[in-house]
Amino acid sequence: LVIRAYTGDYAAILLDLPPGESEWTLQPLLAANKVLIVARPSLDQLHAVAHTAKLITQRLAGQHQIDRQAVFTVLNFRHKGSAFTPNSFAAAGAQYSAKPGPMHMGGWFPPVLASFEQDEQVTRAQDQQRPVADLSESFARSIQVLADAFFAPGGNGMARPGQLRRILPGLSIRVRK
Repeated sequence: LVIRAYTGDYAAILLDLPPGESEWTLQPLLAANKVLIVARPSLDQLHAVAHTAKLITQRLAGQHQIDRQAVFTVLNFRHKGSAFTPNSFAAAGAQYSAKPGPMHMGGWFPPVLASFEQDEQVTRAQDQQRPVADLSESFARSIQVLADAFFAPGGNGMARPGQLRRILPGLSIRVRK
């Protein structure tokens, strides 16, 4: 599947990779052209995003170069009591990566592309085996942000106006003209 995606047979293949640096995580990254790092809005997850970004853009660069403009952060389970907003998470990440030390990346940190709010409708949809976007407006809005970023005209050229793309079971994206 990864090889078929690499040769251009699919518009997108989304892989939910396990955290860490095992072969199950690293091998698919060697064929990736875009990376979404999903994290909760917390300090330990900010450090984890910085570590993963450095791994992808620097340590694996000898095997496969993923451009920094193709690496993004997605916040998950954000709520009113979260320590970070999307903007403050990105700003704190940039400050962290600007400090001298093992995570130094010159102040670069993957921008926050979308934020998924904590929503009990997500669990309800999963329990009912229904598409989450059907029950949760906040989830649907965040999915739309991601769809626009990757499939809208001018996004990355993977879809043409009017073209229907099936992304996940129950989730289709039709790019507007």
